[in-house]
Amino acid sequence: MYYDVVIVGAGPGGSIAAKTLDDSNLSVCLIDAKPKEKIGEKVCGDAVGKEFFDFLHEKINLDYPDEEVKDRIDGIKVVVFGFECFK
Repeated sequence: MYYDVVIVGAGPGGSIAAKTLDDSNLSVCLIDAKPKEKIGEKVCGDAVGKEFFDFLHEKINLDYPDEEVKDRIDGIKVVVFGFECFK
């Protein structure tokens, strides 16, 4: 079988890229080492916003992996010596 695009890695970037390209009527093959049921568990960075999982649920009906949530963060404050503070 031939595809217009093959994406390796169904993490945050790969999943969004696959859905975006699929919406453009391109044939897309999304490949990941994990089975579909495990996509979303232990994603890169250890800090992925709930909005990403909401997006996946809306687009491909992937449930939010509550068992993977360790902490909820409402915001961050970045302070770099000699520069202003960003929130």
